[in-house]
Amino acid sequence: MKLCAAFVLAAGAVLGCAAHPRTERVFDGHTVTGPYIEPQAYAAFAEGIYREEHGDIDGALRAYRRAQALDAESPGISVRIAALLCRTDLEAALAELDTSDRGRDHAPAWVERGRCLRQHGQPEAALPAARRAVLLDDGDGDANLLVAQLLREQGSPEQARAWLFAWLLGDRQAVAHWEAIEAEARQLGDDALAELARSTASAARDPALAPLAEASAPTPLERARQASPNDPALALAEARLVLGANPGDGDALVIALSAAHRLGDERALSELLREASPASLPAPELTPLLIELLRHRTGDAAADAWAEAYRARSTGR
Repeated sequence: MKLCAAFVLAAGAVLGCAAHPRTERVFDGHTVTGPYIEPQAYAAFAEGIYREEHGDIDGALRAYRRAQALDAESPGISVRIAALLCRTDLEAALAELDTSDRGRDHAPAWVERGRCLRQHGQPEAALPAARRAVLLDDGDGDANLLVAQLLREQGSPEQARAWLFAWLLGDRQAVAHWEAIEAEARQLGDDALAELARSTASAARDPALAPLAEASAPTPLERARQASPNDPALALAEARLVLGANPGDGDALVIALSAAHRLGDERALSELLREASPASLPAPELTPLLIELLRHRTGDAAADAWAEAYRARSTGR
């Protein structure tokens, strides 16, 4: 029995850090994140947020300008001013985002730049700005969502899907944005990815996982790993969720195959093998599961041959 003919692993990494204190405020139903604002300017900034939320755009702009006069180097204030200017004047909005030296390293400033360029019909320029925001802060939900939206709108649905999947599984805090991820997955016509987002959020709300939920929510693949030793039915269900969204996930495939074997579920085994895609190499700690499966299904010779091939491939020899 030939499980996989090829293993292909594609990975991307983004780096980001915050070089100064940050504050978060709720505006229009979502969190506005920005660096620390001097106390003298905060009252004016808070007034601007209030007026903006209540539709008083001119009053909000005047309040933000007062805040800016007291704290000229705050990129957070510049971002809110630019967001208002962008409604009617792209050049003025972009110029505002260029006024703060610290804004060059402030992810929300690049998110706003991308949004504004998108709003004014310049998606090709918007995408690099959104990617820059992710490089500065890979946990910025607005930035990650904007990248996926722009990729979809520019005719790259597979890249958009891969971006959402990597964000959902690679960032434990992405679960906070599950509704936006689900909605975008629906736009892409990817029901499996939408269900993965919903499932991840449901698990985060599970009282049994409450001690973990405040700091992080386990991903479906982590739940499959945790369940694999003692609960093969749960491991199979969670692993199939991952495979539904990313058929090339080698770890999920190995966990699912092993769980189906332990359950004696021949139908599930057949379906998994029939639907398997060329996958990434499984993690070293999961290889014993596959070797055990091969011994039971194909004999010692096949298991030993696969183990030897795996060692050679993973070590480059």
